[in-house]
Amino acid sequence: MFIEIDMKSDVPIYEQLKQSVILGIAQKQLAPGEELPSVRQLAADLSVNMHTVAKAYTHLKDKGFLSIHRNRGAVVNDYRDFAADKEYLAALTHALRAFAAEALCRGVKAGEWLGVCNDAYEELSKKRRM
Repeated sequence: MFIEIDMKSDVPIYEQLKQSVILGIAQKQLAPGEELPSVRQLAADLSVNMHTVAKAYTHLKDKGFLSIHRNRGAVVNDYRDFAADKEYLAALTHALRAFAAEALCRGVKAGEWLGVCNDAYEELSKKRRM
């Protein structure tokens, strides 16, 4: 798994790490049951604080993407266990509203907005099927 962290980004490192893992799962680069590097190892590999990696792993566990085992460490959960329940859809709507608001302020038309969303979704879907 290739994780890229932008140290100059305004996005917190733990959030970048979370998104990299989710992207890896979505693109099937990370398979169900696959073990992730230990907190200590990943922190060393990325030259970041161990607490940053631990925070990302904890958030991923809370969202259902990972299980944490004493002996095996962080393990990817089966993607079929991820449910798009009402709570998730509400959070998704909330997150998209913020992007939509900025797009409106920048003059992005509805068709462009939908095209960008569709392109991103289709790109990930194609990589998932590979």
